[in-house]
Amino acid sequence: MTKRISRPDSIRKLKEKWSKYYSKECYLKSISITGDAHLRGIKNSKLSLEFPVSVLCGPNGAGKTTFMALSTLGFHAEKPPLVPLKNIQYFDFNYFFRPTAKDKHMINITVGWEYTNGNIDNIVKGEQRWLRYIRNNGDPRRPIRGTEFIGISRIIPAFEKKNYHSYFSKKKYYKENSHDKELSKILSWIMSKSYSSVSELNYTNSAGSHSVNTYNDTHTSFNAGAGEECLTQIISTLLRCPEGSFIAVEEIEIGLHPSTLSKLIDVILYLAMQRKLQIIITSHSTEFLRAFPTEGLILVERVGDKIEFTNSPNAEYAIKRIGGEHKPAACIVCEDRVAGKIISMSLPAKIRTICPVVGFGGKDQLIDKALTIKEISNNTSVVIIWDGEVNDTYIKKAEENGFFACTLPGKLEPENYLISKLLTTEGASFLTHNYNLSLAEVTTIFDDLKSITDPHDLFYILSKGVGLDGNEESILDAVVTFVCLSNQKELESLVYCISKAITD
Repeated sequence: MTKRISRPDSIRKLKEKWSKYYSKECYLKSISITGDAHLRGIKNSKLSLEFPVSVLCGPNGAGKTTFMALSTLGFHAEKPPLVPLKNIQYFDFNYFFRPTAKDKHMINITVGWEYTNGNIDNIVKGEQRWLRYIRNNGDPRRPIRGTEFIGISRIIPAFEKKNYHSYFSKKKYYKENSHDKELSKILSWIMSKSYSSVSELNYTNSAGSHSVNTYNDTHTSFNAGAGEECLTQIISTLLRCPEGSFIAVEEIEIGLHPSTLSKLIDVILYLAMQRKLQIIITSHSTEFLRAFPTEGLILVERVGDKIEFTNSPNAEYAIKRIGGEHKPAACIVCEDRVAGKIISMSLPAKIRTICPVVGFGGKDQLIDKALTIKEISNNTSVVIIWDGEVNDTYIKKAEENGFFACTLPGKLEPENYLISKLLTTEGASFLTHNYNLSLAEVTTIFDDLKSITDPHDLFYILSKGVGLDGNEESILDAVVTFVCLSNQKELESLVYCISKAITD
């Protein structure tokens, strides 16, 4: 990742690649559990994947790890995974679902995989085994694709691993292999410290293959920080796996400081795009969920023995659901996170705290999403707020369905509305005083904003212009706060609509 690109650009390219490339190849589109019995207490549930990188978020026990494991089992790898598996060459059901004498023996569980090229495969759990991995003619049953599983064992330090001190005590015992230089560059960028080299030391015996890392030829995994080790395993896997691989990462935030997560997201999106990877991640981290593209978020919630999956939820909504928040006074549905920020900041604190704002995407989806929210939340009041350029037809249809509805002010997309307020005398003063800019620097930013081709690049352009590269989220918050406080009169109708939903 020698040159950083904006996150909106990465998202655009990945969405385009999903529709034009991934859909024609054999990547994973959905996984389902059906049948008479349950798997880990789960029945009649289906996970759909709609973006090359998916993040499953939900409370403990929701079923995230179960579906991540089933996703990994959707392919057959011709080469062993980079993290060696003891006595097996590829992932099978026994790796993830090994029963013991205390586990009830289940049969008649059906697991189904649907692929982006239209292929479908269903298996039924019988008395003895799940499926024949290699057919009688020698061909693998599952589609061929590299598979990697990065589990939580990556957090275990080398000095706690059995016999590792003796394995790596003498140079003659192990082999050293240098990692790709790109790993050193990425690690330096994320950690904000210099890494000139990273190498892997390998030791093999009858128990299997064992490895540790050495950094800058100054220290090894025995004296490394948890962040170094976890990042190295994740990034090296993304770089070294076969192109087009399927990669699962469990609890990605483990061992990592929150400040590294946003940069790690940029790396994951970039490498997924460059190497045609499909990645599925589980996470509870509020920092990670807030920074990750909404397109890839999937909220996982347990309802009895069934799992409800919500694709592309607003991050704040997902975080509230994970935390078990009480029923809100009203739920506000809008098109995206920028619109959500404007709505939240325009509200008084006493309303803001009891009305979660949910950004769900396209204008044509909002009424359907509002109906779903109303159904699963015991008829909580729902307010639909469209972007400013939407016509009154949408408002009328929403009201016919029993919803409160309005649009953002300005008859513009949210980003263009913010740009129009920045390109003013007040906007220039805000940039000057908030970011210690000269008049010439503000003029340069204004020129960039006037010639912007995609308004979604607004905060990337601002972060570069004010000298805070990589801080788009904090700049978004600052700009929205400035615009909302400076234009309270324009936002009164929006506040009135939401207040009415609470009191009626």
